[in-house]
Amino acid sequence: MRNDTIYACDAFAFIRQDMQRHHGDPDRVFVIGESAGAFVSRFAVAAAHSRKLRALYRLPDPLLKCRGVVYFSGMFYLNRNDPVGMVYRKDVYGRHLADRQFMQYLDPDDPKINRLLPPVYLTSSRGDFLRNYTLQYANTLKAQGHPCKLWYAHDRKDLTHAFPSLMPSLPESKDILHRIHRWMEQI
Repeated sequence: MRNDTIYACDAFAFIRQDMQRHHGDPDRVFVIGESAGAFVSRFAVAAAHSRKLRALYRLPDPLLKCRGVVYFSGMFYLNRNDPVGMVYRKDVYGRHLADRQFMQYLDPDDPKINRLLPPVYLTSSRGDFLRNYTLQYANTLKAQGHPCKLWYAHDRKDLTHAFPSLMPSLPESKDILHRIHRWMEQI
């Protein structure tokens, strides 16, 4: 987890340093994370907005702040004793699992971390094995008053995990990607 977050922070720094060459706008950067990438990028984006978190976790300064984040089928609740949490928790947290100081800010329901995030756009579907994580995280953000938009296909078992990124040629994927693009233009 820490190494993945370091890599994400390093990637943010590279993007910030290289964006002038491509005429990028540092005020219009969005992060899109899928599945475990949503989990890792959530913390990296929060750390990008908090010197205290970067110091606590010994993370590099990413030199980049994000305007918004998009999460396709996020693997947010690895702290649970459900099948997903039990399978992936040790792989993601590793030796830090028993370290309370390390783990204290990784709870996706923690308002201190969520306040550090820019507006959030979440997607899922009935066919997504992580749909409950996405739905709960959307409810958590809304209950905390955080700007959050959710696109959820409650009647679609055929739209599977992270379908907008894994199957971008589907008409539904094209639709949601257009919706996300419009959302990005508005914030």
